[in-house]
Amino acid sequence: MQEIFVYVDRRGACPFLDWYGRLQKREQAKLDAKIDMLIAHGETLNPSVLSPTPVRCILELCVTGGVTLRPMLCRGPVRPQEEYTLLCGAVERDRKYVPRAAAQMAGRYRDEVKADPNGRRRPYVQPPK
Repeated sequence: MQEIFVYVDRRGACPFLDWYGRLQKREQAKLDAKIDMLIAHGETLNPSVLSPTPVRCILELCVTGGVTLRPMLCRGPVRPQEEYTLLCGAVERDRKYVPRAAAQMAGRYRDEVKADPNGRRRPYVQPPK
């Protein structure tokens, strides 16, 4: 089982959770199922579910449907074999991320978490429905 964290910015806000809250209930349910798979299976997930991005150390969780979700995350960065950190949300349109710089933004967030893991992340708790 993998432990899941969520990035927290300087103001105490969670970009991933803010993005998640703007999704339709149907997309939230699909994303919740993929996060549950990540918790249960970690790195053994099929590459069609968890795949690399153009930015080193940043992965995307692939959720298909009416809206193609591409939340950005990373292994660790404290214990890479045991945990993941959800960094920010994105969608894919015409094979491009929206926002366009989502992977680069996630890379910056990862660097912040790596520099201050106790202050820049907290355990992920699935938002109530």
